[in-house]
Amino acid sequence: MKSGDINVSMPDNSMLMEETIKWSENKPDYLKHRAYAHKIESSTIFQKVSALVYFFRKLPLLLFKRVIQYERISYDLRNPKSLNHFLGLIWRLITNILRLDSQSVSPNNETAISRSLEKYGCCVVTLSHDDFGLITDAATQEFNQLAQKRESKITDAAREFDDSRATSTTGSELYKVINQVWSDMGIIDAVSTHLNKSSRLVDVNPQINDNSDTFWANIFPDINLKELPLAAYFHRDASGGDLKAILYMTDVSDRNGPFSYVLGSHKMQTSKIDDLIMEANDNNGLSSTGPIERTLFSALPSKLRQKGSFGNDLSDKDFFTQSIQESTWSICAPKGSLIIFDTKGIHRGGMVIASERRVITTVIG
Repeated sequence: MKSGDINVSMPDNSMLMEETIKWSENKPDYLKHRAYAHKIESSTIFQKVSALVYFFRKLPLLLFKRVIQYERISYDLRNPKSLNHFLGLIWRLITNILRLDSQSVSPNNETAISRSLEKYGCCVVTLSHDDFGLITDAATQEFNQLAQKRESKITDAAREFDDSRATSTTGSELYKVINQVWSDMGIIDAVSTHLNKSSRLVDVNPQINDNSDTFWANIFPDINLKELPLAAYFHRDASGGDLKAILYMTDVSDRNGPFSYVLGSHKMQTSKIDDLIMEANDNNGLSSTGPIERTLFSALPSKLRQKGSFGNDLSDKDFFTQSIQESTWSICAPKGSLIIFDTKGIHRGGMVIASERRVITTVIG
């Protein structure tokens, strides 16, 4: 399938999030949140100092990752096991640091995909029967191995999010097939246009989830929640610099984990400092809603109390929650559907209530 033959799908009643929305004015108000307010008010000097140390301990590494654009380095190069991979890592670092792959975008480079990404931050395309068949065949062994890995950690307490996904090496058949299909469909070119830089397939991650996965629902374990917040599990990737494309390998309904995206939210006004703060807290584990993490997070100065994974902390009555609800596209679609989205936008993965969902998440950047 060539790029000119692709049908780009969008919802009929798409309502874009207002571009005037500012993160600084609409982020969660932790002083009014019952899970945080008391902890903020009762924070001791020792806790405040400890929280600052905890926050800043990984900041130099995080800044270094931003300089080298770590999220645009493939799995093989991040973990070099051969001389070729090591040399490839050196070249990638030079390219990323010097921004040698930046490019000027001409209107002639725009496609239906890149225009949809620019306007909405997200779109859906359907793979041809042949292309989907090629990927299905190439993914069979990796999904079988992943299923065995999940079975070895069957209990809720033992299985984490990363236990539900695998990473394909650049030399694998699955990686090669997806790289070819994404290139032929014009997806990688569309991402390059959207990001204003020459892009490539970075990572390929097969993923399996079913109703035994409850990592998305186990929030505020020390507080008796009658039901999850409306914005539960919504987040944005503070690091940015890439897009993702998620391929549904099974039919996805509203019961087995549809991916959801807040249309237009990739344009939300967010400062670079706030981005960095959110990413630091996410990396330090302070985005968790557990009591220990909340104690540390609450002891931080108000400016530093920001998360990329903020949806669990929003009140249902907040204006921001209402805006998210109005602009959310919950994507129920058949297998072979490919969701392409800007990770700077607000989104959440599949919250599986029944049956099973299999997807392949790919990173392009």
